Amino acid sequence: MRDLFTILVLSVLCITVCAQDIILPSTITEVTVYEQGATIHREIDLSAFSGVSYVLFDSLPYDLSKPTIQVNVDDHLEIISITNKVLTYKEIDEKELLPFYELNSKVRDSISYIQKVMQALSDEKNLILKHDNFSSEDGDNVAKVKDAAALYETRLKEIYLSELKYQRSIRSLNNEISANNIEISSLSAVGKYFTQIKVKVRNPQNRKGNISLSYYVNQASWYSFYDARISSQNSKLQHKAYITQTTGEDWKDVSISLSNKSPIRKNMAPSLIPKWQSVREVKGKSKNEYSEGILLDANTGEPILFATVAIVGTRIGVETDLDGLFKIHNPNRNSLEFSYVGYTSFRAEASNDQFMKVSMTEGDLADEIVITEYKVPLIEFDNTTSGATVTSEDMRNLPTKNINYLASRTAGVRAENQQSSVYYVDGVRTQTNSKATESFARQAVSSRAQRSFNQVTIKLEDPYTIPSDGQAYDVMVANHSIDYLREYYIAPAMEQKAYCKVGLKDWQRYDLFSGNANIFVDGFFGGVTKLNMGGSSDTLWLDIGPDEGVDVSREELKDYNKKTFLKRKIVEEKRFKVIVTNNKDVEVQVTVAEALPVSQNEDLEVTVNQLSNGVMNPDTGIVEWDLKLNAGESIELMVDYQLKYRKDYALN
Repeated sequence: MRDLFTILVLSVLCITVCAQDIILPSTITEVTVYEQGATIHREIDLSAFSGVSYVLFDSLPYDLSKPTIQVNVDDHLEIISITNKVLTYKEIDEKELLPFYELNSKVRDSISYIQKVMQALSDEKNLILKHDNFSSEDGDNVAKVKDAAALYETRLKEIYLSELKYQRSIRSLNNEISANNIEISSLSAVGKYFTQIKVKVRNPQNRKGNISLSYYVNQASWYSFYDARISSQNSKLQHKAYITQTTGEDWKDVSISLSNKSPIRKNMAPSLIPKWQSVREVKGKSKNEYSEGILLDANTGEPILFATVAIVGTRIGVETDLDGLFKIHNPNRNSLEFSYVGYTSFRAEASNDQFMKVSMTEGDLADEIVITEYKVPLIEFDNTTSGATVTSEDMRNLPTKNINYLASRTAGVRAENQQSSVYYVDGVRTQTNSKATESFARQAVSSRAQRSFNQVTIKLEDPYTIPSDGQAYDVMVANHSIDYLREYYIAPAMEQKAYCKVGLKDWQRYDLFSGNANIFVDGFFGGVTKLNMGGSSDTLWLDIGPDEGVDVSREELKDYNKKTFLKRKIVEEKRFKVIVTNNKDVEVQVTVAEALPVSQNEDLEVTVNQLSNGVMNPDTGIVEWDLKLNAGESIELMVDYQLKYRKDYALN
């Protein structure tokens, strides 16, 4: 028994003495970037050693998320314990850095607010350009149309000037952040914090091996944008991405994957609470001519800022203020329409008698977030000096030696074995240490999309270098050759032009994300549009503007237009024609739309005599013609209708 005890003691001493620190530089080999945050993958190639050694991953970001740490080893190696510490090269006063962090936070909030205002201006500009808000009477009054056109032209100029001003403001604010980051780096250089992770590894076979580490950091992001190059010969949709990071680590020639989700996103569905409703006695009839209230998020109960509240059927509208409050002059108590980017628009009956409390729910496009105040950090990091440790003695007392069980016993750490360090792309074996010339303007790159249960990850096969400087670096995600549908929309009462849009069928197979798209038609820049991936249609449409190759004319036939005074009635007869000519050398699909009067009371009778096979919606008076025009073909559409009303009445 004494000899056995001596052997055990000598074995423990041998393990202790033989253990050595392996301090080798770790290399960032792969980065998965999320809409907010990134997962970093590091590797160390170990030379052959016998027994037990400590492998150090040194100088890691001090604010990395401890619960996301994962350590992987080749299957002939064994992990004994994992420890993490937050260290510092030299202590500094955190109070010196706090004002800079707060300033950056405020500046980013300002940028987010400006971007939201620019989005609202863009929506207004698109609405003006489409001219789809005229009432049916406006199309019959040339003076009104001219006045509206002049108003729209003035407003467009104001919008363009505002966009230029806001773009300059964003550039100025970004420069302010960059200058502020330089000050932070200067102060942090004398007292930089970092994380050190120590892994105790046993190598019973005395072979070379590989050990890898992954962890999540929050200071990184990406978003999609596109170049849609439309031509009659070879059309392409180039999917690109802007990547930004300030993690403190430069990503040099690393493999990058882009994901549309984040590992720290909210996973739990919201819970409903009882909605208690009460009534109160109203004494006397209210003479209030204003509708007022507050607009709230249905899920969080928080006020919604700068949302649009408009009176249905008019152009009267206001925005909610910084507290979500609104007040709008509404003497007739018409219904109100509430709309905001990322939320489902809806209408509600107006009340001038009591304060309105209105809730909106998020829609499919709620992908833009404006942070108005920071109350708690996104991730609360472990500030202790060391993490949990599982020793060999603990392992001997475990019910199983399974490595995953060991990981579950170590707080904040998961450890796994991997079969090898070789990766496969499309079934072809590739090396992870391949280098490529640094470039920020790739002309073409291949990528592979991987779909999991609820997210899409696109892996770029070429390596990229993304410095930790807060600048946005563009990368090419994919270059799709596309076949598209082409259609035209014409509203001649508003504008005698044919507006073209192109449609991409089966767009889901391209693994696209929502984002802005620059339009190029036959090599010429044609403006910016929005690609919305939240729709359910199997065709993705892009508006590319008017096409002079399709000619449109609208003519009032004055010889046929007349007003007849009967004994008790006035009869007005109106007739006009629309001529559409295809001057292109290919067949085109055209939709022509006109708005005819719709009677709002029994004192006005509207009779439609001729529509040239157009289809009219009786509720709205909108008439549409779906036409196919061969090359060089011209089609004439005739509209004839009659208005009859009492002699002592007048048309509004």
